[in-house]
Amino acid sequence: MRVEFVARVATGTAEWRPGGEGIARELAVAGALARVGAPVVAPSELLPPGPHRRDGFTLGFWELVTPAARPLDAYAAGRRLRECHEALARLAGEGAAGGGAAGGDAA
Repeated sequence: MRVEFVARVATGTAEWRPGGEGIARELAVAGALARVGAPVVAPSELLPPGPHRRDGFTLGFWELVTPAARPLDAYAAGRRLRECHEALARLAGEGAAGGGAAGGDAA
């Protein structure tokens, strides 16, 4: 069986959100968006996504996504970003993201 996931090590976010808070927020927001079908890379369902701390680093596990054959154009990228913002607004209105994951400075 081939298991595919990606580990993301928080380096920059660790400087301004110590203790894994930055990656915990990313996982929460991405998970909420993925559950409503927004165009995001979802946290891993193969193992606990995290955040995990080891040797001073914080990491999270994400689904492996096959890269597109060609880059998105600016219009397509903007449309997908708008879909994410609209989904975040709906989630914030419903209180579905929990813990403030979709409110405030989320994206």
